[in-house]
Amino acid sequence: MKGVELSPVALESFFMEHGIPGRRRSLPDFDVYEADGFTLFCGDYFKLTPALLGSVPAIYDRAALISWTPAAREAYVNQLTDLTRPGTQMLLIAIEFPPEQMKGPPFPLTRDAIDDLYADRYSIEELGRHEILDLEPRLKARGLTELREVCYRMTRL
Repeated sequence: MKGVELSPVALESFFMEHGIPGRRRSLPDFDVYEADGFTLFCGDYFKLTPALLGSVPAIYDRAALISWTPAAREAYVNQLTDLTRPGTQMLLIAIEFPPEQMKGPPFPLTRDAIDDLYADRYSIEELGRHEILDLEPRLKARGLTELREVCYRMTRL
């Protein structure tokens, strides 16, 4: 499994929480954390290249796209498309809430926004949606009165 994360604290916590002994090595633009079955790049997502990652058969986006402002999302999606090939599968977890109730991050991500960003490059299938406000007390405390998590399966065209 390969991944990218900006925060070294998050990567070190991942290995510690799962009891995985990891090794770290440095590349010009990344620190690379490695363990059996894992290669995790710590650094700027926009400096990733297909040569560095190799083939990417699947993507799990749990909190990346919702962390970007709506104005910055297109660059993220363009990079993602550049790093993948047709047939790449993606599981995208989005959240929806009234944007006037809370300034992000996280930022709401509606189906219309997903279609605007991905529809010309990916097939998009909604798998399910769930109300999750009671599971997110910190977001509720920030003023949200509704919060939905929506899961999409997408395939690069």
